[in-house]
Amino acid sequence: MWVGRLVLALSVWATGDLAAQLPSGGARHSHGIWLEDKQFSQPEIAIAVSDTIVFANDDRVMHNIFSSTDGARFNLLRQASGSKKAAVFATTGTVLVRCAFHPSMRLTVIVQ
Repeated sequence: MWVGRLVLALSVWATGDLAAQLPSGGARHSHGIWLEDKQFSQPEIAIAVSDTIVFANDDRVMHNIFSSTDGARFNLLRQASGSKKAAVFATTGTVLVRCAFHPSMRLTVIVQ
């Protein structure tokens, strides 16, 4: 599984469907978070303002990743197994990211 994650990290900008979801000229760096066993691959991540997190669904179930945090609201909508979706974090602060289908899934994003 780590080989697939390395390939994703190295080729994130080369993925056509993912590139269409990213705003032009905004993101500085991309970070990968994997969805597996109805969990995020890590509970917390620190990133810089304007960085992108790519959510890769390596699970066998659908997810719906979102944040209701003021100033950082987004909803990636339904995400099928095997797909990738991205979110850009434009303001500083602590952002709680969840899955609408699996309430126990929580990711804290610290945007510096």
